[in-house]
Amino acid sequence: MAVAQAATLGTADVLARLGTATGGLPADEAARRLRVVGPNAVRSYRARAWPVLRGQLRFPLLALLAPFPPQPARRWRRSSRPATG
Repeated sequence: MAVAQAATLGTADVLARLGTATGGLPADEAARRLRVVGPNAVRSYRARAWPVLRGQLRFPLLALLAPFPPQPARRWRRSSRPATG
């Protein structure tokens, strides 16, 4: 079921279409889904900093997006000289 479709339905309808209930799946159905689909876990990996940095530096657009060195703030002073014009 698509998320957009689930968002238009009530809670009971969504649970029924997913074959579950508010109390969760029966143990036999949970075991079956575990065998068929696998564990309900987010896969993660560890990225190493140097390979990521090397990959990012290969793109010239990064040079345009790199921050410029900070500049000292300028104070606007009133001139003691009269305005000409």
